[in-house]
Amino acid sequence: EAAAQVDRALETVRRTGELVCVELGHPSAESARDVEVRLLPLDGESVLAVMRDITERKQAERALREREERFRRMIENAHDVITVLDEAGNFQFQSPSLERVLGYAPEELAGGNALDLLHPDDHEQIAGAMEAMLSAPGTIARAEYRYRHRDGSWRRLETFGRTILPDSASEGLVFNSRDVTERWEAERALQEREDYFRRLTENSHDLVQVISAEGVIEYSGPSMHRLLGYTPEEVAGTLATDYIHPEDLPRVAETIGSAVANPGVTYSAQYRVLHKDGRYRYNEGFARTLAIDSAERGLVANVRDVTGRVRAEQALKEREEHFRSLIENAHDSIAIVDAGGVMRYQSPAMERLMGYAPEEMNGRGVFEFIHPEDVARVLETLGAITRFPGSTGAVDYRFRHKDGSWRMLEAFGRTLRPDSAAEGVVVNVRDVTVRRRAAEAPIPAKA
Repeated sequence: EAAAQVDRALETVRRTGELVCVELGHPSAESARDVEVRLLPLDGESVLAVMRDITERKQAERALREREERFRRMIENAHDVITVLDEAGNFQFQSPSLERVLGYAPEELAGGNALDLLHPDDHEQIAGAMEAMLSAPGTIARAEYRYRHRDGSWRRLETFGRTILPDSASEGLVFNSRDVTERWEAERALQEREDYFRRLTENSHDLVQVISAEGVIEYSGPSMHRLLGYTPEEVAGTLATDYIHPEDLPRVAETIGSAVANPGVTYSAQYRVLHKDGRYRYNEGFARTLAIDSAERGLVANVRDVTGRVRAEQALKEREEHFRSLIENAHDSIAIVDAGGVMRYQSPAMERLMGYAPEEMNGRGVFEFIHPEDVARVLETLGAITRFPGSTGAVDYRFRHKDGSWRMLEAFGRTLRPDSAAEGVVVNVRDVTVRRRAAEAPIPAKA
């Protein structure tokens, strides 16, 4: 093949009388060299041949071609879009991935200006970034912006760019761009959700806290100052147990331990917390792990001040104890019966008056103990009381003592609630047997 090339070159030289160059090489032969042969015609049929070894140059050219081919394959299969712009922002090159990312074939945008497809609100930012790259060759710039897809939608791109040459913009700018629309939308959704829950936390009546598994306060909502007088910054990094009343520490420690040991399960406790003013406030807390399957990220606690409720309950309990003491030590017997005459409550005085323990009477009908001749009168009085809630009715009747005798009782009754008989009728009963017998006894005649 080399000999044929030389023969053709010689024929050309003799025919034209002009200089002819021929490159000869045998890449498959390990010992072969690449040479350049220059053929110059002389007088007559003679030809001057000058040979020059160009092996190194040819090797460099082959290496360059291979390298270019390798980079071409890399560009064609790259996930990112690779773009080359001139100094005016016109497209000089677009990699094939442009069609996958933005829907355009590279030839559709050839010669156009990159800024034409940019979202109007991002134009100033990107124009400024390109100007900065042109004025500082070799520096890398990053930008995130919206770019119009071929279908008309806007896609969010993240781009890194620099001048092709490290010290000049004369060869243009090269950019690597990727579609980050889904990432941006996910981040925006997450941010919106965080903002939503932050607003809930900041405006919540309850205090929201995040506490590590070791009991260190990592976060407190703004309600901390309103509920306990501390700013969130004051308590951050301190132990939650530092503020708990010593008598309540075991219960709180047990609650935290249970929440840590059982991720995802909510536990509650009521305890006293030290206010900044030095007084203790009653708090009710609900705690569970932040992660549903692990305590590694700590616990989230919702805490509310229940001091008013606890004090009201204590006052109610004290009041109930007070009235219970009055009832239990009263001379009269106090009973509660429903509209049908079933006894729902009997005070302890019942046993002293009629011989029955209260538990013997509860749940039984009152009329089975009333004298048959008095039942109608008692029924009438009970009916009037239930028909007119809040009114008081009175009636005398005979009631069978546990020893079988009949005792005369005087009763005053009214509904428990002033506007309804739904909760029954409360009756105050006293034994008037002795008084009634004395009134009925004959008066002795005067002498």
